[in-house]
Amino acid sequence: MPELTNADHGTRFVVRLRELLSCRKQLLVAIAIQALTQLSGLDVIAFYLVTIFQDAHLSSPDLMAVTVQLATAIAIIPACLFVERSGRRPLLLLSSIVMCLNLALIGAFFYVGKESLAWLSVVGAYGYNLGYAFGVGPIRWLLVAEIFPDRCRSLAAGLATMASWLTLFIIILVVDRATEATSRQALFWFFAAISAVITGFVWLAVPETKGRSFEEIKRLFYPIPNSVV
Repeated sequence: MPELTNADHGTRFVVRLRELLSCRKQLLVAIAIQALTQLSGLDVIAFYLVTIFQDAHLSSPDLMAVTVQLATAIAIIPACLFVERSGRRPLLLLSSIVMCLNLALIGAFFYVGKESLAWLSVVGAYGYNLGYAFGVGPIRWLLVAEIFPDRCRSLAAGLATMASWLTLFIIILVVDRATEATSRQALFWFFAAISAVITGFVWLAVPETKGRSFEEIKRLFYPIPNSVV
């Protein structure tokens, strides 16, 4: 019986893997959006919020960091309400643009380095996190649930999650060395550039999934009639 059970599990896994490979374009989108989000500095900024505010010579940097995270968590609530009204693409595009502009703002503060402009880092930190929470944050996971069929959704979600954590691991390994080799402003401008890449990627590769069945969504990825996918 154990052998039969193991064989059963193996057969099911092969079936799910084949189904997943038939959705390879969706898988590429899911992995890319997760990796790009990490490359935009999401967790790095969360780790370094206190440092950002200290470098900006602000009082109570710890409290400031807590309020940023609290505002981010609260902003996810209206995002969940708006996503069914406005659709996924508009929020993803708006979110990534807001992220890009605010990261560039933080970079500008570190480039100028004047205490009188410390407000730039505050606005940038709040703006980036709120922009992320209102679009890219929740929708990148919602997409995984919508663009894959039931049989391989869990496998696809696992691969997308692995891509996210692997990218984060690489960033943590290199971010300090990269900052030492260049500058803080260069790091934040790099993150801003990646956010701009997210905007372009969403515009070119991510279809609107609002109100569509899986079959309709799949036809958006594979528009050629009777194509073998």
